[in-house]
Amino acid sequence: MQKIFLAIEDGKCMDAIVAFLRHYPLAEHQHESGDTLHFVLAHVVKDPRITSYMSALPSQMTEQIFEDRKKAGITLLGDSVIKLRSVFADSTIDTLLLEGIPKVELMGAIADNKPDRIVLGSHMKRGIKALGSVSQAIANSASQNIMVVPIK
Repeated sequence: MQKIFLAIEDGKCMDAIVAFLRHYPLAEHQHESGDTLHFVLAHVVKDPRITSYMSALPSQMTEQIFEDRKKAGITLLGDSVIKLRSVFADSTIDTLLLEGIPKVELMGAIADNKPDRIVLGSHMKRGIKALGSVSQAIANSASQNIMVVPIK
């Protein structure tokens, strides 16, 4: 079994990752080798009460914003499972809805899940700072193979 960790920021990110994986030889490898693929889809919900200008808002407002973000995250993960199954119907898929600071939570989830490969989306910039802060932090700390998919 090959375990692949996918960090999903939003629907646009998942669309880019699925489009990339559709053309990447994972599906061919799976059919030729009989190897099963196990995907772990992770989405981090940022708490507006932490490291945000929103921490100055009344707690009822920030709690509602946080709850709305969690509901949207659950929907995103559900939609992502459907999209991934359209390409990898025979795979197993787990979902993780994490709460906190994205790079911290994702690095912890990667350490806990011990994937063989990590796939991230990135709003790639140009030049030496081509990766965003989350992608850069994971690329610098992970020992696994990492694929960074540009989100356009």
